[in-house]
Amino acid sequence: MTTMQLTNGSLGLALAFSALTLAVGAMRTQAAGFESSGVEPNITRQTVVEPNIDQENIEITTYFGAMNIDDFGVNPIYGVRGAYHLTPAFFIEFSYGVSQADKTSFETLQGVDILTPEQRDYQHILGHFNWNFMPGETFVTEQITLTSQLYANVGLGSIDFAGQTESAMSFGLGYRALINDWLALRLDFRDHVFAADLFGEQKRQHNFEASSGFSVFF
Repeated sequence: MTTMQLTNGSLGLALAFSALTLAVGAMRTQAAGFESSGVEPNITRQTVVEPNIDQENIEITTYFGAMNIDDFGVNPIYGVRGAYHLTPAFFIEFSYGVSQADKTSFETLQGVDILTPEQRDYQHILGHFNWNFMPGETFVTEQITLTSQLYANVGLGSIDFAGQTESAMSFGLGYRALINDWLALRLDFRDHVFAADLFGEQKRQHNFEASSGFSVFF
């Protein structure tokens, strides 16, 4: 290796080191400039309102809806429910509902009355075991999110209709959205099943109910 080759190599290394030193110095100067200017990223934070269920375990619901009384058409129903929340996932509930049956198509066509006005009164008293199987959120607006739950239930009780009191089984699905820590909106869909002898033969009746209401927590 000649003296000229050594000189050229040393010169190249010196130039590369000088360029690296200048680059590092420029980066430090730029960083110092950002710090001294006080520039901060403009981040818009979204306010989300998520009401949680109150610490109390008692829930009282008043509701109104419609129920298809088997063979007697769709009729208004209203009532009250009282629930006790055992855990965040399970609660028990007792409900009382009243309605009044309309005339059957046979009664309307033939101009006869199968039931007296008193026998058309309907009421049920039922106890349900409920499972909150799908807790989640309901997005009302971009700023408001409500805690919500889907629940399933099964229950037993009695139905008083057509002058008869019969044992009944009930099952269904429901939806609850917490407006704040003590008030909630509820939607319920249930099928009340019982056997009755209304037209001279024993028949299983399915009374489908759809209702909505507001509940408060104590």
